[in-house]
Amino acid sequence: MVNNIPTQTGNFLRKTGLDELPQFINVLKGDMSIAGPRALTDYDVERLNWNNDFYISRWDVKPGITGFAQIYGGQNKKTSWFWDKKYVAAGNVFIDFTLVMVSFSMNLFGKTKIRKMIWAEKDLK
Repeated sequence: MVNNIPTQTGNFLRKTGLDELPQFINVLKGDMSIAGPRALTDYDVERLNWNNDFYISRWDVKPGITGFAQIYGGQNKKTSWFWDKKYVAAGNVFIDFTLVMVSFSMNLFGKTKIRKMIWAEKDLK
C-alpha cells in the first residue's frame, strides 16, 4: 500500500495541477495526447474490470492528460466510462481545445468554481 500522507508540496502540486507536468514528456514522446480518456495503469484496468471486449473502444485513442471525465469529476467507474465513450465517439480538435481551456481554468480558478459555472449545483458532488 502506498503511503497517502499529504505534504505541503504535494498539496500545492495537486491543487495547481503541476503534478500533471511530467505527463507532457509522454505527450512529446507521442505516447499520450493532451486531451483524451485518462491514462490508466494495469492495476486500474483490473480494478475497474475494464479488461474485456466491452471496453475495447476506449483503447482506440491515445490516453490524454485531460478529458471529459476529469472535468466532470471522478464520480464513479460508470460515469468515467460514459465520458470516455463520449470522447472516443466525438473527439475532435474543437472538443480537445475546449477540454484544455476548461482544465486550465479549473487549475487557475479552482475545480469547484468552474464546475458551478458549467453545471447546476444539484448535479455536483
